[in-house]
Amino acid sequence: MVFTGIVQGLCPVASFTDKEGIKRLVMNLGAKGEALSRNLQTGASISLNGACMTVVKFEADSSGNMEVSFDIMQESLNKTNLGALAVGDKVNVERALKIGDELGGHQVSGHVDVKARVDKVITTPNNKSIYFAFEQREGEEDWTKYIVDKGYITVDGASLTVVKVGKACFSVCLIPETLARTTLGFREEGDFVNIEVDNGTKVIVNTIERLLPKMLGDYTNGGAPVNGQQ
Repeated sequence: MVFTGIVQGLCPVASFTDKEGIKRLVMNLGAKGEALSRNLQTGASISLNGACMTVVKFEADSSGNMEVSFDIMQESLNKTNLGALAVGDKVNVERALKIGDELGGHQVSGHVDVKARVDKVITTPNNKSIYFAFEQREGEEDWTKYIVDKGYITVDGASLTVVKVGKACFSVCLIPETLARTTLGFREEGDFVNIEVDNGTKVIVNTIERLLPKMLGDYTNGGAPVNGQQ
């Protein structure tokens, strides 16, 4: 499934309950027939705070709002901030991209790479800067190697442009529209957000890391032919 990182709705959690081996999350996606619930099917993919979840059930409540159920396995609970949700909490929601839809943000898979902590929030007239930090432990992956200044990043499912990258941290700057339409408008220091790095950047970095040792080894061996070529 593919998403764009353009959040389509800020929706509340209707219920969150434990089941054997999973948690059942029920989201209120608004009135039946509106954009988020239109043509909904069991098995459909929906992004919740940037995590691709599968619809297992849906039905209208007594007020005519569509309540949609998702089962979240332990791996997703560990890797995302969905496990910390409570009834009434707001979640960034996006339906999967359909053929012919506008790709307004960037290509997003809905596979969260890691969580980051809101380290600092600076509010100025008509915008807000948010600094995120990775709680990197020895031996864990350095996620900032996949993040570049002015590159793409997905934070809680929202496609954003990176302002600055530092040591185990990065920042973004948000306009009022983004603040009003996403969870980022009420994130505070200490909150955790879901991060998906740009997959194209990840592929390039991983390829270079895999090939560079061999290339350097060939070079230090006196310029020996590579793969039989002169």
